Amino acid sequence: MTTIETVTAPAAASATPKVTTTTTSFPQLVSHVESGVVRIEAQSCGGLAIGTGFLVGGNLVATVEHVIDGASMITIKRHGVVLGSARVIGADQPRDLALLKTSSPIIGHVFRLAPRSPQLGEAVAAFGFPLGLPLTVTRGSVSGLDRAIPIDGVTRHRLVQTD
Repeated sequence: MTTIETVTAPAAASATPKVTTTTTSFPQLVSHVESGVVRIEAQSCGGLAIGTGFLVGGNLVATVEHVIDGASMITIKRHGVVLGSARVIGADQPRDLALLKTSSPIIGHVFRLAPRSPQLGEAVAAFGFPLGLPLTVTRGSVSGLDRAIPIDGVTRHRLVQTD
């Protein structure tokens, strides 16, 4: 079972937000958040790169830098349907992070960034499109922290390793 915290905005500006904690199964959690996971297709002179993005705002998508590096066109899809295009508004090559701004808002679950770094052994879930397959989900644990790994000829730093 997984615990989900939901923050509800107060009705009055001076009221305190209400936090509701519920326990749910892993399949229920996946169903709850999968609308916030998108497929990224980045076209460059080197060909097509496919990756995964996560909504962090109505028209903001977080992804990995190595997928969008050098892209001349970025397309955002969900379940094979084009949701729009995107452009890079921020990239951190050493940490393999990028932020995209979409051409129009995308409706779906908006992920919040964790207020702390993950801990060794902590349970995690991974969503993605390996080998161009449809959305795939797996779960495991954090098996290493602060890793440096070469990806596409660039050593990426401060990465989290999962099993």
